[in-house]
Amino acid sequence: MNELCPFHPKHDIYAIHEQMKNKISDYDWECQMCGKRFYTENTFDLHIGNRHETNAYSTSRTICLSSYCSLLRCSVLKPVIDYGYQVFWDEALCDPKSFEAISKQCEDILNKCTPSGNDSSSTQIRQLLQTTLCDQLSCDRYWILPDSHIQTSVWEKVLTALIVTSGLLTYYSVIFMRLRFGDCPKFCNPRGLFNCEIQFSSKILADDVQYIMPCSIDLLAIKCQQNHHDT
Repeated sequence: MNELCPFHPKHDIYAIHEQMKNKISDYDWECQMCGKRFYTENTFDLHIGNRHETNAYSTSRTICLSSYCSLLRCSVLKPVIDYGYQVFWDEALCDPKSFEAISKQCEDILNKCTPSGNDSSSTQIRQLLQTTLCDQLSCDRYWILPDSHIQTSVWEKVLTALIVTSGLLTYYSVIFMRLRFGDCPKFCNPRGLFNCEIQFSSKILADDVQYIMPCSIDLLAIKCQQNHHDT
């Protein structure tokens, strides 16, 4: 990579900082300088700033990549949950003119970052950067995620969880009713009506009650008759 390119590691303020990180797991971060380990990446970052500032940062490194977030589509490729609604409105209210300055910046970066020459390697690198960066700077393409970044939204996950929970509750309710009241035999009379009869005794009710509900082909109901037992 050409050293004039702003993305060259030698210009990155946090390049050494990131090199000090050793991610063992999502909840285990090790400092390469002193060997201390931390539960979160944020705690590790604070440790570097407090204990290893002179080693981690250099005055010769002046570029923070967050300055290029508009070009790199940070808010799209790695959105924060609370920022999601803002991303939605940015897309809905997109103005094509807002991309004019960013597009010029992208062309300038292409000229600085791609190797000079007309060989196939230089052409391929420039074409790759053109496709992944500059070609995305429009209202039609800016918010399109590559396949590797497509994720299920929080609301889709919540809706799926509710549907699964409702299905499980319905399933186990049916199982409970079948175990509680048993199977209901069905009989068809000449009029095409379905009736079924269940006889059961209740220890909860003081008096015996007769329940009668109509049954039909469209709506199969249950006529439950509780026989009175004299004691």
